[in-house]
Order: sequence, then structure tokens, then C-alpha cells
Amino acid sequence: MKRLLESAKKILDLNWRNGFTIPTDKLYPFQWNWDSGFVSLGHGHFDLSRAIKEIDSLLSGQWENGMIPHIIFHSENENSYFPNHDFWGANVNKGAPKKPKTSGITQPPVIGFIIEELYKMHPNDKELADFIKLAFPKILHYHRFFYTYRDPNQEALAFIYHPWESGRDNSPLWDESVNRIDLSKVSIPPYNRKDKEH
Repeated sequence: MKRLLESAKKILDLNWRNGFTIPTDKLYPFQWNWDSGFVSLGHGHFDLSRAIKEIDSLLSGQWENGMIPHIIFHSENENSYFPNHDFWGANVNKGAPKKPKTSGITQPPVIGFIIEELYKMHPNDKELADFIKLAFPKILHYHRFFYTYRDPNQEALAFIYHPWESGRDNSPLWDESVNRIDLSKVSIPPYNRKDKEH
């Protein structure tokens, strides 16, 4: 078990990029919403300060309406991933931050639960307590985003715009639904899936 933990720590260290952790080098060179939650929990076992920075970095991409996007593009020069920030065009929308650039969809809101777990692990840590006071209004705003913008019938049932918002991305679970979309009525610009090159 000790060897497994050391290996996991090494991967987190290798994927750390100036305030956030990438899921994997080259293929996913940016910060993903719910990945950051679970990564923060991992960091919390050996580097609480890094765990806090991970969440703080994610919150830097929050929109005015409360949404925390599924990708935060901290680098605009990285071109190994598609769809990149230019394809989403999210930052031209009212309420999206100018920087960092982001995608235009979200993911399941795990950050609140992650902060709760970090607090259970470190109940007397002042840095974490101070961070929670700053982060709580942002996380509350994120949850209110789902109630305000994603629950049109006020049933406490949020809907998603895109399969990637589920966190299950390209799962076969979506095949039936996606195959019902009539693409003849949609204008899709040419693109190259760079992830398939890896």
C-alpha cells in the first residue's frame, strides 16, 4: 500500500502546473472541473496548501451566473487539445471571465463535498478555515446556478446540455440520445480531434 500511495503522489506531483493539476500530460493539458475536486482530495493527504490552490484555481474561472466551467484554459498557447478555448467561444459571452478562458459547459458540482472532506481531514487548520470562508459564497453561487438555470420546472432535477457535463463524457450511455440529434440542421465548423493522435 505504501508503494501505491507513493506512486499516486508522484503522479500528482508530475501533473502539477503552477496552481492546478492536469489530468494527464499532452492529452489533457488544462484544468478540469470535477477532476480538480478529486485531485484536491488526493493532495489533501500530503499537501493541504496545494489542495487549496487546486480549488482556488478552479474558482478563478467561475462565471457571473455562478457556473464553474468544465475546463479552465490557464494557457492560451497550448494547442494539443480540441476543443480548445477558441472553439467554445465562451469568453465572448456576457458573464464569462475574460481570463482565464473557459469552456461553455459545466460538470457535477463536487467541490462542496471535497471541501467538507478536506475539513474532516484537517479540522484545525487555519489556512483551510480561512479558505473555506472565501470559497463558500462561490460554491453556494455554483449550486444556485443549477437551481436557477438548469431546473426549469423547479423540480430539483437539473438538466445537462452536453454528455460531457455528466462527467461520463463519451460513454456508450449517450449513444442512443446522441444518435437522435439531426445534424443536417446544425452548422458545425471543420475540426480535428487532436486527442485521437495520442
